[in-house]
Order: sequence, then structure tokens, then C-alpha cells
Amino acid sequence: MSPEDVRSRILKAFSDRRYKVTTSGSKLEIMTGSKTLYKLWGELIPWGKNNVPVGLMLAVSPTAQGAEVEAFAYDRFGWRITDKTFFGADKNFEVEMDHLIQIARSASRA
Repeated sequence: MSPEDVRSRILKAFSDRRYKVTTSGSKLEIMTGSKTLYKLWGELIPWGKNNVPVGLMLAVSPTAQGAEVEAFAYDRFGWRITDKTFFGADKNFEVEMDHLIQIARSASRA
């Protein structure tokens, strides 16, 4: 598959799921959740738990075999008073980042 096809498929997969997607050339940035809602409601209430603020940056580049996708997942939680997160937040950040990567991986396969 060409890099343009891969990029288009990934863009469609995230757009269909109503993620916030921004593009710049061959790069895509996907963001989900709300750090404000997450900080207000935390892990114990669905309004917080369903708004885990994470992002995924993807770069699609050509290779001899077709296309390569590089991914960088990160949390968008922002500053913290301590390095410790609360009530299992680390696990939820990881789960949500893994979910975004799986969507991109599935979309990029022929």
C-alpha cells in the first residue's frame, strides 16, 4: 500500500470514530479526552473515566515495501503536583494509548 493510502485509511478510521484529528503533510495527530474533565472528575466517576486525555502522533513514510508508520503515544494530562497519578490513572492512560495504537495498526494493514 502506498503511504498516501495508509494515511487515508488511518485518517478515516479515527474520523469515523469521532476522534479529534489534525494533519500536517504525512503526519497525523489524534487526541482524545479532556484534561479539564479528567482533573475535575478523576477515575471514580464516568465523566472523568471516559475522558482520559491522551494523544497519538503518527508519521507515514515511504519504504521499498510500501509504507512505514511511526507512532508516538503520550498523555495530555499536563502538569502534576507530584509524579504520582491517582486511582489507577496510569493504567487507564496506557489502556487508552494502546487502544489508539491498535486502531492505527488495524487501519494500516492491507
